Amino acid sequence: MRASLAMLALLAMLALLAMLAQAASTGDSLYPVNGTVTDALSGKPLARVRLSLSATEGSDPHFSAVTGADGRFAFRAPAGKYHLMGERAGYPQQSLNGVPGGGFSSAVLVGPGKRATELAFRLHPGGAITGHVLDDVNDPVAQANVAVYRVIVFQGRKRTVMYRWVYTDGTGEYRAGGLPEGDYYVMVNARPWFAQQTGGLQMEGNEAGLSWPSMYSGNTMDPGAAALVPVKEGGEATADIALIATQGAKLNLHLTSDSAKPGRAYIGMLQHGLGGQKAWYRNETIFLSNEGGAIENVSPGTYDVIVNLPEHKAPLYKTVSVSSGEVNVDLSGAEVPVMTGQARVDGARGELHDPVQLMSLDETTGGPMPVVTKPDGTFEAALFTGGPYRVSAVGGKYTLRSMEADGAKVNGAMIESLYGGAVKLTVVLTEDVANIEGMLRRGKEAVPGAAVMVISRKGEAVPAEDQTDSDGSFNLRDLPLGDYDVLILESGLHIEYTRQEALAPYRERMRPLHLTERGTQKLEIDLDAPVEASAPH
Repeated sequence: MRASLAMLALLAMLALLAMLAQAASTGDSLYPVNGTVTDALSGKPLARVRLSLSATEGSDPHFSAVTGADGRFAFRAPAGKYHLMGERAGYPQQSLNGVPGGGFSSAVLVGPGKRATELAFRLHPGGAITGHVLDDVNDPVAQANVAVYRVIVFQGRKRTVMYRWVYTDGTGEYRAGGLPEGDYYVMVNARPWFAQQTGGLQMEGNEAGLSWPSMYSGNTMDPGAAALVPVKEGGEATADIALIATQGAKLNLHLTSDSAKPGRAYIGMLQHGLGGQKAWYRNETIFLSNEGGAIENVSPGTYDVIVNLPEHKAPLYKTVSVSSGEVNVDLSGAEVPVMTGQARVDGARGELHDPVQLMSLDETTGGPMPVVTKPDGTFEAALFTGGPYRVSAVGGKYTLRSMEADGAKVNGAMIESLYGGAVKLTVVLTEDVANIEGMLRRGKEAVPGAAVMVISRKGEAVPAEDQTDSDGSFNLRDLPLGDYDVLILESGLHIEYTRQEALAPYRERMRPLHLTERGTQKLEIDLDAPVEASAPH
């Protein structure tokens, strides 16, 4: 038995040595990745922070670790490019050198000659918004939907986006925690519990037809007059909401579309609100007969009514403005608008022979709508929002040259307005596109975590920005050939670079960039070097 055990141990040792030799021969060496996590406010080490290290492309490899009392963490990983994420109770998830809830971070470069040790990970504590929701007679409102909107800067423009929602408890109190520092709005939706039908019974009495319109921070029904709620790191802000009772409207839905058959309809209602965003209002299930169907107690506002019929291939979609009384909604021709189109290459090539990814970005909400063409350049997409849309080509091979449209107004790269029906788009692409592989340093030292923004001198909104990685590198793609200015902010702050007023304080920091050749170009920036004067704008 002893001999057998010794033989097994020897075989196991030989197998381990063989694995190590194979790893060395295939280049799968492991390199150290370590550092310390500290509180961004106090600078003190943080224990029990859960960290994950994952490859920027693909799903493997993936590592995780938890910090000890000294805030230290350590990994060993193969050469590559990684995302480093951290989270802890009271701290929203965030990335290395990134702003919580922001879209940028510093990747960690691992491998020979790459410094991935002694990383400083500053974790920002989350803030919170708390408050009470009371009805028109000062009773607490339970199970009210409280939507929290955040003001962000995305692709050089300030936008208001839905960030999260919570519900009030039995005392009407709510708490939305884990919020990054910034400015917020609050919107509350609720339905009077006493005015809701139960078991198919018809409600009677003066109170039966009441509704509570959506209310915004500052206690207003007008989203344009909503009050900002500033939130500091680790702090709490208060936004109490008092609901107002109004007589609810009745929506009469008429099923006049020849292609839609009567049946049980599943209806969703989205309310138009802050910053062009649309928020859930309510869901209903009704029977739509040839005579139609009704939705009771609808609060004043503008809604997208989305009707799903089991036997209908696509949802019916209608935008409705509601005040009071009865509103008739004709569902004929209410199919979701569809954008079809053809993409081609300018010059001698003409037709596409490979799929191209186009990106239609809703300029109001910042919501992306990726569209992939077929190999022949044709494409199709549903238009669930009203735009305007900014169209671009992504992937580094093409950029947009021009557009033409039937059913919409086009200005440059913008689809500015839809005429209410289908849109047919012709997109002309060009291969006059450049990509930048850059390096930012101060003297001989790499500068990680800095924001890099490229601003067109023509005043065009070119969405080209990045944040430097752990070795100071950055990448900018899909840039049309032309003249630009490069703005570097070591704070990592991304500003509204599409507004000239926002750029004014940074003019002297801008570095000129001239792109005259297709393909990938190298760009090295030394922050200690003098800044060449840029052309006036």
